Amino acid sequence: MKRIYSFAIFLLIFAVLGNYGFAQTKDELEERALLNAKRRSLVRPSDYKLSMNIGGSVGYETNPRLSSLRKGDIFEESRFTLNFKKPLAKNLKFSFNYFGDLINFNEITDLNSLLNDLRFQLEQKFFWCSLGAGYDFMNSYYPVNENGNFIFNKGFVYVDQNITKKLFHRFQFEGGLKSYLDNKALAETITTYQDDKREDKRLGFAYQVALKPNKRLFASLTSKYTLNDSNAIFLDFYDYESYLESLEVNYEIFKNLSAFSNFLYIRKNYDSRLATFKDYKQKDDLYAGTLGLIFKPTKNNALSLSYSYRDNQSNDGLAEYFDNVITCGWQYSF
Repeated sequence: MKRIYSFAIFLLIFAVLGNYGFAQTKDELEERALLNAKRRSLVRPSDYKLSMNIGGSVGYETNPRLSSLRKGDIFEESRFTLNFKKPLAKNLKFSFNYFGDLINFNEITDLNSLLNDLRFQLEQKFFWCSLGAGYDFMNSYYPVNENGNFIFNKGFVYVDQNITKKLFHRFQFEGGLKSYLDNKALAETITTYQDDKREDKRLGFAYQVALKPNKRLFASLTSKYTLNDSNAIFLDFYDYESYLESLEVNYEIFKNLSAFSNFLYIRKNYDSRLATFKDYKQKDDLYAGTLGLIFKPTKNNALSLSYSYRDNQSNDGLAEYFDNVITCGWQYSF
C-alpha cells in the first residue's frame, strides 16, 4: 500500500514539474494548486492508520438450513475488511470499520448471501478509563430467499478499563432496530400477516473481561443479556430474552503458527411462543464451539483451518438441530 501511495505522489510531482516550463496562465496556476493539495492529502500523518485485508475460504457444512433434515452442502466464501483509526484530539480517537462477506452454497441456493457491515466509533480516554460510543449498520441480502433480507441499525455506548497491564474489562449497552425488507409481520394467526414489515427492537447489555498474561496467550470471557421485541402479534412470536456466555482462547504455538478457539452457550426464553402442539413456552439451549489453526507463511499471507460445531436443544422438537462445519481459507493483509 505504501508503494501505491509513493507512486501516486511521484506522478503528481512529475505533473507539476512538467508544467513549470510553460506559460503560467491562470488555469495552469489553479491546476498546480490542486495537484499540490492532492499530493499533501496522500501523505500519511504519523497518527493516521489504515489497514485492509481480503480472504477466501471453502468448506463443507452438514446442516446449513439448521433443521432436522440435516442436508449438507459445499460452500465458498469471500471476505473484505477495512479498518481506519485516527486521533481527533488529545485522548480522543475515531475509528471506522467495514466488513463485507459473500457466501455461495452450491446446491442450497436460497442460503447464498451478501453481508455489509459498517461501524463508526468515538472513544475518549481518561486517566482511569475510556468512554466510547458508536453506530453499527448491517445489511444482509439473500438473492433467492427475499424473506431473509434485512437491515440492522444499532447504537452502542461502553466504558472500559485496564485493571492491570495484563487484565482488561468492558461494560457495554446497545440498542437497535432490525427491519426485514420483504418479510411481513405476523397478524393474529400463524397464517395471516399485517401490512407492515416485520421489525425487531433489540436491547442488550454485555460485560467482557480479557486477560493477556504473556505475548503468546489471550483469553476473554463475555456475558450478555439481550431483549428482543418484535411487532408480530401472534403469540408475540419473536419476543424473547436471551443469556450468553462465551469463552475465547488464542495461543501462539510458534512465531508463524497460532491456535484459536471459541465456546459459547445461549439460553433463549420466549415470552409467549408455545412449543409446537404443546401448552408450554418454548425454551432453547444453544451450544457451539470452534477450534482452528492459523499459519502465516509470510508477513502478509495467512492460511487457516477450522472446525465448528453447533447443537440447539429445545423443548420444541422442531427447533432442535446440530451442525458441523469444516473450513479452510486464505487471507492477505495490506
